[in-house]
Amino acid sequence: MTDKEHKAEFERLKAQLYQNRVIFHHRRPFLAELTKFDIQKERVAFSVKFVKSIYEEIPAEEQDLFDWFKREIISVSSPYNYDDVCPPLVKNSILCRAYCDFMIYFDHDLVQFVSENPPEIAEKVLPYLGPDGNWRQVLNELG
Repeated sequence: MTDKEHKAEFERLKAQLYQNRVIFHHRRPFLAELTKFDIQKERVAFSVKFVKSIYEEIPAEEQDLFDWFKREIISVSSPYNYDDVCPPLVKNSILCRAYCDFMIYFDHDLVQFVSENPPEIAEKVLPYLGPDGNWRQVLNELG
């Protein structure tokens, strides 16, 4: 994809957000509010704020990580392209790339499902999160 095509895709994703929220994945996925969504000439930048865990129970060894998420605004960015053979930055409404330490799920229906359901229901989509979009089948079964 060209930079122009990436920008158009991010504009589309920004327009279809559910309550300005996303699923932000850094070690563990959580529901986050986008406090910044900056579509620039050659890159995209975000700031996210923790809204809620998707997990009913957080493992004790990861509690510090979730406490950190709750206190901070997390800012990340990525260039659209970093070499000539770079795969697209966005696939199936997910920002992800090899060696990138975070993923952002923009899918309106997924974010709405996680937002509107308690963790014991929302966490049922977790095993199906990934670039192939298998969570859609789970949403149809649970919805």
